[in-house]
Amino acid sequence: MICKILIISVVVALTSAQDITLKAPSLAVNCGCQCSNYIFRDLRGITQGNCNSADRTGAKWCYVDRGHTCQD
Repeated sequence: MICKILIISVVVALTSAQDITLKAPSLAVNCGCQCSNYIFRDLRGITQGNCNSADRTGAKWCYVDRGHTCQD
């Protein structure tokens, strides 16, 4: 029984883990609006940030690092 619980726990942990290390792409070199790879999962379990989510207009968005030169 303990073995089954352990296996289920490992499977759940592996399927819910996200290893996101890349930033969303930018066509511009040295773009001041380069996305941060920061993401979080909201209370509904939806991943937010790094162009994985969209606002109510459908526009995808991301966070930028502190000190950016983005004129947004």
